[in-house]
Amino acid sequence: MLEKHLDSLMDREQAELDAALMSAMETAKAEAPVKTGRLRESIHAEVTRQGDVIRGVLTSDAPYAAHVEYGLGGGFMYRAVRLLKTPHLWV
Repeated sequence: MLEKHLDSLMDREQAELDAALMSAMETAKAEAPVKTGRLRESIHAEVTRQGDVIRGVLTSDAPYAAHVEYGLGGGFMYRAVRLLKTPHLWV
């Protein structure tokens, strides 16, 4: 009985996370700048459940998505982030 109740609760939580991510995805697509439409098309959301862990991910697989999101257009911040991500460049 308790197991069935917990499964029902997890199903509701997963549905709520899915609805929240879909809303966030629609907002991200609406606010994404458009030149070719590739960035908007590449934004997607996914909710997965493994046991009692529900995980939601909103992502884009456009290679320049991080540049648009974080403004890393090759200036100081871009170089700083690149340096932090590649320790072999540390001097």
